[in-house]
Amino acid sequence: MLRGFVREKQLSFTALAKLSGTRTNHAAYHLSALMRDGIIRRATRGYALTAPGQRLLVTLGKTRSECPLPVVLVATQRNEKIAFIRRAERPYAGRLSLPGGRLRLGETLTQAAVRIAKEKAGLSVVPFAVGGVAVERLVARDGLAHGFLLVVVRCKTNNMGDARVRWQSPSHLPITTIPSDAALTHRLARLPLTAFDIPEGRKGF
Repeated sequence: MLRGFVREKQLSFTALAKLSGTRTNHAAYHLSALMRDGIIRRATRGYALTAPGQRLLVTLGKTRSECPLPVVLVATQRNEKIAFIRRAERPYAGRLSLPGGRLRLGETLTQAAVRIAKEKAGLSVVPFAVGGVAVERLVARDGLAHGFLLVVVRCKTNNMGDARVRWQSPSHLPITTIPSDAALTHRLARLPLTAFDIPEGRKGF
């Protein structure tokens, strides 16, 4: 039913019922539930998606294929060294990593970097550049297990962070460092951070 909004901004009840592939009373039940959950609203020519509905539609896409998870990695520099922490969760639990976390809806890369550095390492940072973008694929014995879109944000700081932080030279990383984090650290590039924080777009909604 929701995939009908991929091409149409508004749909009538008849069109939604046809898309659902169920009886009219069943379609009415599901439509009522979607409205109650704030996914669909009444419109001038039937029904339309709300803002949460728009976000849900993006995750559905045209197919059922899964997408890589956007992750912000924070490369904090101090006296020629970079802050690393010991990762507590899978994948790579126990390995040395850059502080990282999911990019939240509504955040810019700079805001995400500041939040993640504080939450994961107790660091107060000032972002100044994007240091690299990469796609990471982790394969298990029975197929692809994880996919991540990694964005490294370079930051500066004047404090040492908390007890979780280990300051490492980029050219002498331990073998226990997560491979993708080590590779991105070795290839830090000086790109303008503002080029990646795109203003909000409203056209077409």
